[in-house]
Amino acid sequence: MKNKLFVFAVIVVLTARAVFAQQPWGQGGWTLKPFDHKVFVENLGQFDTLINEHADIKFMAQIGDNLFVYFTTNGIIFKTIDFPKIDEDAVEDSAQALNKANTPVYHYLNAHWINCNALLTVDGQLPKQSYYTYPTGATSSIQVRIYRQITYHNLYPGIDAQFTFPTDTTGFEYALIVHPGANLSQVKLDYSGSTGMVKDSSGNIEIQSALGEIIDHAPNSYYQSGGNVSSFYNLNDTEESFNVPFYDKTKTLVLDP
Repeated sequence: MKNKLFVFAVIVVLTARAVFAQQPWGQGGWTLKPFDHKVFVENLGQFDTLINEHADIKFMAQIGDNLFVYFTTNGIIFKTIDFPKIDEDAVEDSAQALNKANTPVYHYLNAHWINCNALLTVDGQLPKQSYYTYPTGATSSIQVRIYRQITYHNLYPGIDAQFTFPTDTTGFEYALIVHPGANLSQVKLDYSGSTGMVKDSSGNIEIQSALGEIIDHAPNSYYQSGGNVSSFYNLNDTEESFNVPFYDKTKTLVLDP
């Protein structure tokens, strides 16, 4: 899933007041560092109040300066934070103008895996030695691990979803791993926060939202053991699913949007 274009006149607001890195885990000295934008940050409660629905957040990733992505047990939530520009000349009270300028506006796009497995698990792979520290109070904090990859195990029976950061873009990508005997038709992703979705002539899904436009690129499908397979998206209003007309269900299939 790759972010195509976001244009905002905004100042970045990080989800924690400070982020510290320590090398290696549990040892060494403190150094103040910016966010690494190509990692998945585990959630130990620090992100629970930062989304627009009640959900079990497992990881968060920041894409670019102002896009935050929360990975929950039933979907993915995209969020941006905007600080509106205020014309001080149009507001009699300059203090009121300053207050409005400092009031964030949140934009969301929520995507849910329809009828996904309630017993799925989500964990991280390719851990980094450093970690982040988030304040939890005036004198307390928590340490959280960061990873280069996360995997939803049994997102649907016999189907996993693996999320990684490619080296050539600022976004992330995912692959569905369909194990032998699994039913691919169960996999459905509903973009409930979208204002419109269309499939273009190349088979990509263009998703319009308050955040801007997001592109789900046409899937590249192949057997894990080798050999390409023809596949494409089905689109029903805001619901996206996969169609692989002919493939060997005794082999592990990988769909890489």
